[in-house]
Amino acid sequence: MERSEKDVYVSDASTAVKWFVSEPDSDKSRMLKEAYAKGTIDLVAPRLLEYETLNALRFHPIVKLTSEQIVSALTMLRQLEIMIEPSMTAWQRAVGMALSLEISIYDAVYLGLAEAFGARLVTSDRRLSEKLSGTNRRHLVLLKELRL
Repeated sequence: MERSEKDVYVSDASTAVKWFVSEPDSDKSRMLKEAYAKGTIDLVAPRLLEYETLNALRFHPIVKLTSEQIVSALTMLRQLEIMIEPSMTAWQRAVGMALSLEISIYDAVYLGLAEAFGARLVTSDRRLSEKLSGTNRRHLVLLKELRL
């Protein structure tokens, strides 16, 4: 995988949802997206981000979005051009991480991508953060603690 001279971040769906609806730390999430748009950082995500983000928007507990708004969110996600299709090797690594760390395959795909790029996974998932330690924890930053 190609290395960047810029800091690289991986967004998960808990971060991406905040690009579309106001939640705690939405300002930090939007700051991440804006830094990418300005070219000061690199941002990547597995294609899984599209599915998880749209599903979270569909079932958002507070904001009820129309089908047009949800499709518009997908259009914006694709315009960012951050999606990466994990290789078979990346999938194997993610499955291994999921089993050894006792985390979901979803979370392991994001975390594995961060590890592969020498990046940090930006998430609001405190439970995931609490499950990680050592090497794996250094590839994760809670959105509320993000400093760009």
